[in-house]
Amino acid sequence: MGEGEHKCIMEERVRALETDQAETRIYVKEIREDIQEIKADIKKAAQHPQPKEDSRIWSQIVIELIKLVKYCVAVLGGVIGAAKIIGKGG
Repeated sequence: MGEGEHKCIMEERVRALETDQAETRIYVKEIREDIQEIKADIKKAAQHPQPKEDSRIWSQIVIELIKLVKYCVAVLGGVIGAAKIIGKGG
């Protein structure tokens, strides 16, 4: 493999990482928006206490929080993986 080919491959990798980074930023923005929405829902629910038999609302909130945490872990795992790839490539 010549130096030109190596440089071309590295440029492709950099472009791919830049694309992935842009996608990650979008995911992070969406996560932040979801967190703000969940915070608003929790504040709203706290201001209007529900009877005990209406625990379905809290169950739904907890389920959404669990989904959000799983989503965050997946995105952060991707970011860490990309950082390791960049570190090894450099």
